[in-house]
Amino acid sequence: MRRASAVVVASTVLAGFTLTTHPPTASAATATPAPVGYSAYGYGTYVSSSLAALNSGATAYSGIGCTTTSNLSTSNQVASVDLGRVGKVGTDYSQSRSILDSSGRTSQGISQISGVNLLGGLITSTSVKTTTRATYTPTKTSYGSNSTAFVGIKVAGKGFAVGVGPNTKVAIALGGKPFASVVLNEQSQAKVNGLTQAVTTAIHVTVTASNNMGLPIGTTVYIGRSYAGLKGTPAGFATGSAYGTEATLAGAVKSGPTALAGVACDGGDRTVGVASSAIPSLLSVGAVKSTTSSVTTPKLTSSAADQITGLNVASSLISARTITASTSTSRASFTSAATSTDGSGFVGLKIAGRPTITDSVKPNTTINLDQLGTVTLHKVTKTTTGIRVVMVSITLNRALGTLAKGTVIDIGVSNTGVQNR
Repeated sequence: MRRASAVVVASTVLAGFTLTTHPPTASAATATPAPVGYSAYGYGTYVSSSLAALNSGATAYSGIGCTTTSNLSTSNQVASVDLGRVGKVGTDYSQSRSILDSSGRTSQGISQISGVNLLGGLITSTSVKTTTRATYTPTKTSYGSNSTAFVGIKVAGKGFAVGVGPNTKVAIALGGKPFASVVLNEQSQAKVNGLTQAVTTAIHVTVTASNNMGLPIGTTVYIGRSYAGLKGTPAGFATGSAYGTEATLAGAVKSGPTALAGVACDGGDRTVGVASSAIPSLLSVGAVKSTTSSVTTPKLTSSAADQITGLNVASSLISARTITASTSTSRASFTSAATSTDGSGFVGLKIAGRPTITDSVKPNTTINLDQLGTVTLHKVTKTTTGIRVVMVSITLNRALGTLAKGTVIDIGVSNTGVQNR
């Protein structure tokens, strides 16, 4: 991440997170796989709206995900956050931890905010703090806890006593007409394969009707959110990515990956695409689509594919109608061997002056082109834990535009693997 009541789940891929509307569905399975991985995050604010100017990513985000390593701690803090017409908050702090002590293994997420002022003062609080924990005990039981602490919370002028109950709902009106719903101390938990996942949100606002604040219907605001989860990792974690093109020189990125999609480390699907792309003075491509997926049962499996249409390198020195880079890696347990497959290929591959180069070119075929440099086709690199495929890899023998001699250009990339953490 999946990912309870719009849980945002930390991911190690690009430090990303995804947003959905419900907690994970409890599994019918009762056996708890081992070892157990930690996952936790915290953040201060998040705004989602059909009006692009209102959207705000998670602020002061900190997270720990897809790891079996204990006693890690991350934190983040910003002095203040301006959410435009939605409102403002003061100091915004979060912390995520993986804890190993006498009670067992615990994931913990914390979010703490001061000076909350939303919707033109209709929602205010001196401070809010949420703490979410998920624990796996030495006796192989699992439980979670959610807590929220408010100081001076008011909604539409109404104050609340200390200890606002879980999932307290309040309606907000303007001119006597309700236009938003608020949930205070929003809590949820779920058991997946016997392990706990939990999320807590101090303030959850949803705009439900038209209003003179310029907030579209469906605008959603989360304030003070924390998550903690434990996940069975019988075979480790998936890793990998797929993307269209990238240029590097001595390890430094000169042209970043296009349509980059990372593999979810603990199960999930991702798709990223662009209509066209180019590296000036060298190449152009049409549509690029990257898709990745991973599952944890019955085998841990990482899959990644990138498809490119209409490749044109150096004025048709190298061209192809379609390029597909596709790999998959799986294993059944931490101790079993990983198995990798390669389903990559070309359609309409042509290299000027090289009629013997066709779609059926053998993997790791290297040629030298005086006008360009060294070119490796269907480059395959395998390790004991994964595989990487680059369908066209070029090392320049001269400077081209802003690209210096020695620049490496990779086209059509898929890499997948499994790892222990």
